[in-house]
Amino acid sequence: PATVTSIFDEIDDTSDDGWRFGRWNATANSYDAFPGLTSVSRNHGYWLITKGAYTITSDGVSSVPDDPQAARRFASIQLNPGWNQIASPFAFDVAVSMIEYDSGIEQALHEYVSSNGSYRTVSTLRPFRGYWIYNDGANSAAIRIPYEQSGGAVIADRDTDDANGESWVVSLAVGSGDRRDIDNRVGVRTDASDRYDACDRSEPPVIGRYVSLASDVKEDNGKSHPLTHDYRGVGNDVYAYDIVIRSNTGEPVTMTADLSEMPVRFRAVLVNPHGSETFDLMASRDVTLPSVGPQGEARYTLLVGTEQQLTAETNDTESVPRRFSLSQNYPNPFNAGTVISYTLTENEHVDLSIYDVLGRHITTLVSEAGKPGVHHVEWNGRDANGQSVASGVYFYRLNAGANSDVRKMMVVK
Repeated sequence: PATVTSIFDEIDDTSDDGWRFGRWNATANSYDAFPGLTSVSRNHGYWLITKGAYTITSDGVSSVPDDPQAARRFASIQLNPGWNQIASPFAFDVAVSMIEYDSGIEQALHEYVSSNGSYRTVSTLRPFRGYWIYNDGANSAAIRIPYEQSGGAVIADRDTDDANGESWVVSLAVGSGDRRDIDNRVGVRTDASDRYDACDRSEPPVIGRYVSLASDVKEDNGKSHPLTHDYRGVGNDVYAYDIVIRSNTGEPVTMTADLSEMPVRFRAVLVNPHGSETFDLMASRDVTLPSVGPQGEARYTLLVGTEQQLTAETNDTESVPRRFSLSQNYPNPFNAGTVISYTLTENEHVDLSIYDVLGRHITTLVSEAGKPGVHHVEWNGRDANGQSVASGVYFYRLNAGANSDVRKMMVVK
C-alpha cells in the first residue's frame, strides 16, 4: 500500500480544509478519513474531495493476474458484507457484464456524479475511477474481473424482461438546489418477489450535501433496507411502495415521476401516510414536497393501481393516520417564525412546548384535546412573555397521550 500523503504531492494545499480523503468502512457503516486513514491499497476505491480542481497524473500499468480460472485470467477483489468501494485493477476498460460474482453480491456497480451528487449504474469499469458494490451476504465474498479489454458492452435491460406486458416500471427523481438523485425505479417483474431479492438494487451511502430517494423494504429480520430499484411480483391489488426522501440542503425538494412505462389502466398517487397530503402524479409529474425540511426526512407511500383501487385505498389512508409522529420544523434554522407539524392517530390530550438547552420552559404552543390527523403549529420565536428569544439551539417536545417525542431546532437572529 502507498501512503496517502505520497500520492498527493501534486495538490498544493494539503491543509485539513483544502481536501478530504476517506473510504467507506462496511463494518462500522461509516467513513474512515485521513489522518485516521493513512494508506491506500490496490483494487480499493476512495473519496477525494477538494476545494479546487486538480489533475492527478499516473503512469498506470496493469499486471497480469496469476490466478487463471477456466482458461481465463481474473483479478479477484474481496468484498466485506454491506457496501464496498472498489476500483479497477487494470489500465483499460472492462465491461461490467464480463465480471463474475459470488452468491449474494448485487450484480451492479454504482458511480458517483460529483456535479449533482447523484449515483448512476455503469456498464463499463474504467481505470482510475471508484465504484460502489453491495454484498448482501453475512460473510466476505468476491468478484472476479477478467484481464480482458472489453469496454463498451451494454448491460441487458433488466426492466423489460416480460413479453406478456405484465412487467412495468415507474422512474423517480428528486432534486434540491444543485443536488440530484435520479436513478430510482419501482415497478413489477414476473421474476420478482415482494421481498428484497436479486431483482432489486440497494441505495448507496450519501456523502456531503445531498438529496436522496429510496424505497424502504423490510428484510426477514425486520431491518429496513433502502432500495434504489424496488421490483415486486405480479399481483391483483394496489402496489404500495414506502418512499423515504432525505435531504440536508436546506432547500425545497421536488420529485419528478416518469410514468411512460406504466400500464395505461393504472394511475399513480403519492400519499403522506400520516396525514392529508396526496399528490396525483397523473395530473402533475413534478411535485414540490412541503414536509421535507432542512436536515429532514419525509416518508410517503407511492400507490399504483386502477382508479377504483386507488380511490378505496386513499380514502382509507386519509381517514386515520397510521402512526404518531413529530416532524422536523420548517424552516430550520429560522429567524422570524417556523412551523411544527405532528400527527395524531386518536383523540388524546396534546401538549407541545419549547425548551432551551438547559431544559428551561420557554413557552407552550399547544395544550388541548387533539383529534386524529396532521396538525401544523407556528412558533414566532417568542417566549411566554412575548419577548423574542436569543439565537441558539432550542428543543420542542410533544406529549400526546402515551406518546412523546422531542426534536431540536435553531434560532438565528
